[in-house]
Amino acid sequence: MEMDVSKAEIRTVDSQESLGGGVTVLVTGHLTGRDGVRREFSQSFFLAPQEKGYFVLNDIFRFVGDIPAPTAVEAQPESDAVVPPVAAPLANGTATPAVEPAIPDDHGV
Repeated sequence: MEMDVSKAEIRTVDSQESLGGGVTVLVTGHLTGRDGVRREFSQSFFLAPQEKGYFVLNDIFRFVGDIPAPTAVEAQPESDAVVPPVAAPLANGTATPAVEPAIPDDHGV
């Protein structure tokens, strides 16, 4: 999973010895993205023993709580240009208009 994180704040870390000398770890905190949005998270992982140290055998990451509302974006006026719908691409990768484009009527309505 790729995230655009600018800051990580760890609030809690809890660990417990587990099966076969492994360690179960639970981490909670906040991640702040480059856009300034701060999100609470929870992560749980299992550290399995190996010859020298441990490796992450299982890892579960989850954002907690509501997803922040997107910032309001000012509506842009639509273009006056008419774009005809396009049919699905043909086997050779080309496409043809599904309908003929409308020809503007210069006589005014």
